[in-house]
Amino acid sequence: SSSAASDVYKRQQLLGIKVQTSTGTVVGEVTEIYELDPNDILRVQSHKGEIMIPFSKEIVLKVNVDEKYIVIDPPDGLLDL
Repeated sequence: SSSAASDVYKRQQLLGIKVQTSTGTVVGEVTEIYELDPNDILRVQSHKGEIMIPFSKEIVLKVNVDEKYIVIDPPDGLLDL
């Protein structure tokens, strides 16, 4: 599907990239990408542990591979561990 992260961005461009919310809170770093339907899942290592973040248009607002960060708008509960 065209919404897959791996279709748009190469896997190595996303691994190790920093994840932050739209308010600037740093969530963590991408450690793995799982290719699933309908959305790929980013595994993010935070200071609290691992978080699984769907790579969907609703959640991932921006990907900047040059500056190595992803901006997400997490739904309620996503970042609660």
